[in-house]
Amino acid sequence: MTDGKAAKKPAPKKDPREGHRERLRDKFLTHGVEKLTDEEVVELLLTFGTPRKDCKDAARALLAAFGTIREVLEAPPALLTQVPGVGPSNIAALKLIHATAGRYLELRLKGRDYLNSSIQVMEYLRHHLESRDEEVLKIFYLNHDNVILSVEDLSRGSVTEATVYNRQVIERAIQLKSTALILVHNHPSGNPAPSEGDRKLTFGLMHATVQTEIQILDHLIIGRDGQYYSFKDAGLILRYEQAIRDNVRTPPRGTGGSLHEDGPVTFGEVYDKISRRAGRAAARAAGGSVPAVGEPAPAFGGGGRAFVNVTCGGDGDGYDGDGGDDSE
Repeated sequence: MTDGKAAKKPAPKKDPREGHRERLRDKFLTHGVEKLTDEEVVELLLTFGTPRKDCKDAARALLAAFGTIREVLEAPPALLTQVPGVGPSNIAALKLIHATAGRYLELRLKGRDYLNSSIQVMEYLRHHLESRDEEVLKIFYLNHDNVILSVEDLSRGSVTEATVYNRQVIERAIQLKSTALILVHNHPSGNPAPSEGDRKLTFGLMHATVQTEIQILDHLIIGRDGQYYSFKDAGLILRYEQAIRDNVRTPPRGTGGSLHEDGPVTFGEVYDKISRRAGRAAARAAGGSVPAVGEPAPAFGGGGRAFVNVTCGGDGDGYDGDGGDDSE
């Protein structure tokens, strides 16, 4: 000491990570999510569940493991916990963000005209259904102006006609004063082509509402990567309506007659009848033999769009598209 004063200790080096979280938060609030990289977005989400620990490495590891922000948010907790630095608290933060986005998309739909909200509807359906590993059947309940009154889950698991309770759907529609329904479910395989069960489900519900003022406007099947199948676009809704009108006779008002008087008695009979018609038309179109009455026929609806092109073509005189005799 030459001047009688103690030498000052050098100031400790600043940790470059200090203040990083605040800078990241400020960047988002100032410039929006568009200015953040995917890694920064995931990192910021993780900080909500990790108050004091650096989350940069965990964010990088999550994206390396799952690929995209979407896949990170949709990953099941059991897989997320396998990533170093990810635990129950920040998993809860990720799942809360995803669930909140889903609720926002749903609430945004209510009160909107379904026919003029196709982008919002598809955003909602993709968010809720594309990544599911089980089938979920949803119903859009609409009023007479096609305004969305409610969107509700009807069943989970294998969606077949056996799992859909027509009475439950109709009672709920009456309760909501709904006059039109849209059915939607997903195919976890990613292939949106309708199965025989999907066709029967749609036709069965349409058959059940024949004496009500409730219309089935469409049945959408959601696949992967934006793929979907529409029964309406494929022409099946119109063809099912025609089949029901042609085969189920409603008695005049005040006669006390049966709904099915002089016509097929059950959904199965109507479905079998038009299946045989479709089978005969398909056979004629292919130049093959026509199934005789009583023989099993190909599934009504065929392979989706092929049904429209083959068995619903023709001149429109007869349901099977050939204008010929449909007698049984």
